[in-house]
Amino acid sequence: MAVKPLSPEEARETLAIPDFVIEAINELIQENFTGRGSFILLRKQIVERVSSKTQAEFDSRWLNFEEMYRAQGWRVERDSPGYNESYETSFHFCPVQAQR
Repeated sequence: MAVKPLSPEEARETLAIPDFVIEAINELIQENFTGRGSFILLRKQIVERVSSKTQAEFDSRWLNFEEMYRAQGWRVERDSPGYNESYETSFHFCPVQAQR
């Protein structure tokens, strides 16, 4: 068998989030993080910031960034509306506290 199915890890690795998306999220973190506690970024904020950096059509897969930021010391939780709910998707960022 020359071609094999992708594993979940391989599929994650092939999802390329462009640098301008990470740059936009980093800017929003800098603007919203006070150094004390947590903050929330709305999907709309991220899309607007990314759109201001590129003419490319926005790809919703670019918002699958949580694991990247978790690996850098953030606790990131996504809150998306469920069936029959209508509110903006948000991302709750909180620095992971140092283990004692």
